[in-house]
Amino acid sequence: MSDDELELAVVGAGLAGLRCAVEAGIERAAVFERDARPGGRVHSQRRGPWVWERGASFAYNPMLAPDASESSDIELETGPIILEDRGQLHVDPNIRGCLLAGFDGSERERLAAQLASFADHRVELDALDPRLRARLTASFAVLHPGPLADYGPGRQRDALLRFANRWRRAGNSELVTALRERLPCPLWLEREVVALSEEDDEVTLSWRDRAGQVGTTRAKLVVLAVPAPIAGALLPPRCPVELRERLRSWPTRGGQVVTLGLRGAALPDFSYLVSTRPTLAAIVQRRGPDPARRSLSLYFIDDPAGSPEVELDACLELLAELGLGELGTERVELFDRHRWPMIGAIIGQAYDPWDPELLRPTPRIRLAGDWTHLSDGKGMPYGMVAASESGRRAAAEVRAELDARPAKLDDERSFGPLASSTMLALEASGPRYLGRIDDGDVAYWGLIACAEPSPALTRYLWSASKDGLWEYHRGYGTSAADSAFVIEGLLRTGEDRERLRVSLDRLVARYHDRDSGGFLTVLHPRAAYWAGPSADTTAQILWLLTELAPERRELIAGALGYVLDAQADDGLWPSRWYPSRSLATFLATRAVAAAACVLDRRVVAELGRARLGLVQVQRDDGSWEGSVIDTSAALLTLADPQTGACARGLAWLESRKRDQAEGPAWPGEPILSYWFELPSGERRMYFTVDHGRITSAWATLALRALAD
Repeated sequence: MSDDELELAVVGAGLAGLRCAVEAGIERAAVFERDARPGGRVHSQRRGPWVWERGASFAYNPMLAPDASESSDIELETGPIILEDRGQLHVDPNIRGCLLAGFDGSERERLAAQLASFADHRVELDALDPRLRARLTASFAVLHPGPLADYGPGRQRDALLRFANRWRRAGNSELVTALRERLPCPLWLEREVVALSEEDDEVTLSWRDRAGQVGTTRAKLVVLAVPAPIAGALLPPRCPVELRERLRSWPTRGGQVVTLGLRGAALPDFSYLVSTRPTLAAIVQRRGPDPARRSLSLYFIDDPAGSPEVELDACLELLAELGLGELGTERVELFDRHRWPMIGAIIGQAYDPWDPELLRPTPRIRLAGDWTHLSDGKGMPYGMVAASESGRRAAAEVRAELDARPAKLDDERSFGPLASSTMLALEASGPRYLGRIDDGDVAYWGLIACAEPSPALTRYLWSASKDGLWEYHRGYGTSAADSAFVIEGLLRTGEDRERLRVSLDRLVARYHDRDSGGFLTVLHPRAAYWAGPSADTTAQILWLLTELAPERRELIAGALGYVLDAQADDGLWPSRWYPSRSLATFLATRAVAAAACVLDRRVVAELGRARLGLVQVQRDDGSWEGSVIDTSAALLTLADPQTGACARGLAWLESRKRDQAEGPAWPGEPILSYWFELPSGERRMYFTVDHGRITSAWATLALRALAD
């Protein structure tokens, strides 16, 4: 493999990109970095006796250092906090003391009560006194760029925290150096990736270097360890337009860091200062071994419309206005200024709700970076820990993908689309035919695994996993129902239950609706009727819980209650996704019976109503709806070959079987019908018919169950 044919290309040599390359351990790889140095926003500087940070300021966690690397000592500034508000300095060792300083008597009591209610999530930011809100915004800016009101409620409480002003004596860039020394592959500095294009088996990276030379490099997998707007600009055209636009417009803020090295300056004792001035985020003070020398790092947030570069005279004037002392230029041994176009992401609406599928925008591209690091929608997507952990995650996915690839390439030839969908545009003048596509190349193979297990199919299903969950078709995005089909199929084939439990836990964390006890099918509904939990999806997951996590009794009880509440007056269950009430009723009765055993609860009446309801809608020819799938589902629900209803149903099912030389044993039937809205407002409808394998799997399972 030549230099332009890689197994892995990492774009961005910040902590996320370096960690990814180190942890992946792939020699036929390369890290692309547009700047002349690695490290991203970790950027330490040294000049004479001065060591300072242009970027990430607080000392990195030693757990981030690679094995066998040494970290320099940590220094700690223990002074109080200063809050400057309208020309007044309020000094206190605790942030809450600063927030309430200057208020007396009943007014202080009222504001203290508001602050306590805000801390406990009993009131939100907009309900607070404007003066308290302004001070919280000032405190918040120590760590986060952008206005406090733009962030989600969970992050807003960071304004109540005091941050430890710790720093590394040798600077945070020693972590970058340690990672760089352990790279198993080349680091190409000043080589900017400007575009990506993706084919079925590789990604082509177009790049240019500092000298203006352009070139291309091909890679099997790509990790974009860059800020969201840059990732959105680089993603190839095959990536959905909505996703590319979402990333391009991801909210971030820029800013400037100005560091003054002062000698012999009389400064007050403080760790850091925050201010209600809108553009000043914080001033951080640090004292080194020489008691005569101190550094002040001033952090400015850029105005979205643009901000001029901060000059030395303006900094000294600002320090005097803030009451930190009249300082002349003769005291200044060091003046350094650095502008960051993007300091960090604003952790607000863009993360609500958070969808991990965002991090795998195409089959061969992964996203990394501190902004991507959330766990089950929680966590802090900002800083060195988040960046490093996102690199670890991306490396693990890359290793799993490359390790599975030989089997995957063989298996993908055997496990293709199981169905075809007719596409219609729903217009005022009537439906308009758009075409027909083959789809269904993932989730329903889980059903096939229940009826026709094989080692190759098991490998294929694991290789098609997206972070432990599954899609209906590659590129469609994971859903709860599709994941449930695959988890059940793998369970039926005897796969490791603990491994499946991990996938089930992820499914629950992502799709459980606590208010109702049920489960959502998708996180981002594309039509109003997609929203909220559904009985059929909840029933699928409820059954899996009884099999893989019976100790989660509270979760099982909530889901059972939701499913029972959805039972209709005729005893059957509605179906949101399948053109079959019989199938929804089978999924529901199976789950209800299993959950009742776990909870030691009687559900005889509910199950009896369901069976009676099915018998009452059986056709004279013995079928249900003249459908193999409906009849199979009804037989699986009744499950008693001695009854007349089952006997007639079995006879009809056998009569529909055809010669295997013609293809699958039973002809294909409709399996899905749904419509959705495009961003333009246009409505699309998909009507999906099985090629025969899915219908045959349901019939095989029904015949097998009644034979047993």
